Amino acid sequence: MHHGRITKILLIPALFLIISTSLCAQLPPGKTYKIAVLPFATDIAGQDALKPAYALLQGLKRNSQLMPVDMQTVLNALSDQRIGQTNCSDITCARKLGYALRSHFIVHGQINSTYSGYFVTIQATHTKSGKVLNRVSKNVPGSIDDLSAAMNKMADLLIRTSSAPLANNSTRTSTTLSKKSSKKKWALVGLALAGGVGVGILTTQGGDNPPEDQPPTPTQLPGPPPLSGGN
Repeated sequence: MHHGRITKILLIPALFLIISTSLCAQLPPGKTYKIAVLPFATDIAGQDALKPAYALLQGLKRNSQLMPVDMQTVLNALSDQRIGQTNCSDITCARKLGYALRSHFIVHGQINSTYSGYFVTIQATHTKSGKVLNRVSKNVPGSIDDLSAAMNKMADLLIRTSSAPLANNSTRTSTTLSKKSSKKKWALVGLALAGGVGVGILTTQGGDNPPEDQPPTPTQLPGPPPLSGGN
């Protein structure tokens, strides 16, 4: 009797994990955001290396709340920063390009060839805060054309629109910090799926203004909290 009860208890968090990892980043209604897709770090050779990024970019264009940056503009920015086309996959480099492009969000990641196709790990990151809005990992069997088709569809998994305010439950929250302030708002933009489960809440300041051209220097960042409880 006790074994059956324990099994049921263990199944509940497992089921929650499965449901949670199927959710994707959701944009608040009525806003538009500039987004850039960086060419992914990959072992794909030649011009085919850029095809997945182009395909994802085309998929993002279906989202009426997104303003995708032209890929040639992205390539020019990489060249200006003296960064190789497929050498900007980590958050630090991606945010640097996000500032250069004045993009709200930046999509970056890695694609590795497998014996039967490709393994894709990509994420959408908020340029100002560095928060991961969503991460998608997927095994794609087949050729480079199959990969391109999958990347186009993956855009809908990465970020989607919301036609109505999000429900106020354990996985979707939208909180207004101050009714009198129009410059500082909390807006739910989705789930940060790094590690499986999590709620991504993004602090936006100054409405929909894109980030400044240059990221803040380390001296502008707040220091660590003071220690407490004695020396």
